[in-house]
Amino acid sequence: MKNIKYYILFTLLFSFGSVFAQQTHNTKIKDGSVSNTASIPSSNAILELESTEKGFLLPRMTDNQRDLLKSKLTAEGNGLTIYNTTTDCINYWSTLKNEWLSLCGSLSPAVVEIDPVQCNSIKISPSEGSTLLQGRFLTPQDILFVDVYVSAIGTYDISATTENGYYFSAAGTFMNTGSMRIALTGVGTPIKGYDPGAGGSTANIGDVVTFYINGKKAVNQCGFKAFVKKAAIEYTIECSNVFTAQGQYLIGVPVNQTENYVDIQLNVTQPGAYRIKTTSYNGVTFNGSGRLDKIENNKTVRLYAEGVPTAAGVSSLSLETNSNTNSTSSCKVGLTIAGVDYSVDLSKSLHKGEYMQGSTLTDQTLVIAVNVKKPGKANFKLDSGGVSFSANNISLELKDVSSTSNIQYVTLLNNKAVLPIKNELLISGPINDTKSIAS
Repeated sequence: MKNIKYYILFTLLFSFGSVFAQQTHNTKIKDGSVSNTASIPSSNAILELESTEKGFLLPRMTDNQRDLLKSKLTAEGNGLTIYNTTTDCINYWSTLKNEWLSLCGSLSPAVVEIDPVQCNSIKISPSEGSTLLQGRFLTPQDILFVDVYVSAIGTYDISATTENGYYFSAAGTFMNTGSMRIALTGVGTPIKGYDPGAGGSTANIGDVVTFYINGKKAVNQCGFKAFVKKAAIEYTIECSNVFTAQGQYLIGVPVNQTENYVDIQLNVTQPGAYRIKTTSYNGVTFNGSGRLDKIENNKTVRLYAEGVPTAAGVSSLSLETNSNTNSTSSCKVGLTIAGVDYSVDLSKSLHKGEYMQGSTLTDQTLVIAVNVKKPGKANFKLDSGGVSFSANNISLELKDVSSTSNIQYVTLLNNKAVLPIKNELLISGPINDTKSIAS
């Protein structure tokens, strides 16, 4: 009898296993950050992931860990994908080529560092004169030479940045390992200039240069400084009130230089190339450059906004110039970044799930239509007879800045309360009390 039971159990397990082995499925995984979308996955995808707050992490391996897989891979491993932490790039296995290929290009990013033995050989070769000049635009003929050491061939993107309005960069491919000298070409305009030290020395005077290799700050920085010679340019900013930044500034919306700018007035006493910038506030700054051709008062120049506002607020931005005198000004630029603004039409709200008098809420939700007027993050809460629905830290996006209607659907979760015996409004009808929505 015992053997018969085992036989039946084995037969059932085998039958179920056969059924499941022959079934095919496609799957959709959601984290709830996208409202009002179908739960059924795309018919063209075996796996669909949906989120605006989370990403998908591949297995992470170094070069050496990845290469240990090579001897184990068969034809079935064709297309196997990992994230290479050595090169910061996605790699996949190609059975046809019998090697790992990189989504960063045919070659992975090179493994390279600033050569610590050759720090003293870093130098700038200006296109004009013996040094960089305050207010003069850099060109590709303004070159920064730097020695690097390459331990693995591949592509490279190297930049040398300053906080003085200019930088140097170069990109290409290293086909050999070992020590290399590369030339980084200049871009931008130096705002400040410096006076030489004792005996005309420029050593350790100037702008700190920070090196980045393939998007990462280089481990070895060498402590190199770029000397910029002061130029004969002099002007002051004329202001009686705070300058007002033009246009609207919305959280998460990139500035538009056609609309977002500030005009300021200068009194010019020594003509030359000028560069003026403001301090940064919540991701926004203003910059302007050009030439002042003659001595004059109340010369209007325009500073254009740059960046993407990250938070709401009001601030007065300070101004910095490349004038030989008055390089900082008491004049200010007033900037207002708008906070989130929206309206909710609860007559269009939609309850999801079944509601029974006296029962405890479980997975029932309330979907509301939010007309976004200005983007940002908001909290929503609706109370009715001890039962509440809420959603916190919701990102409201402005899809069309010019439109008066930007509807976004937000799902509110319940508080697991017990439904009252009498509350027909909550159970059967739409909720119209707009005052119960809080931001």
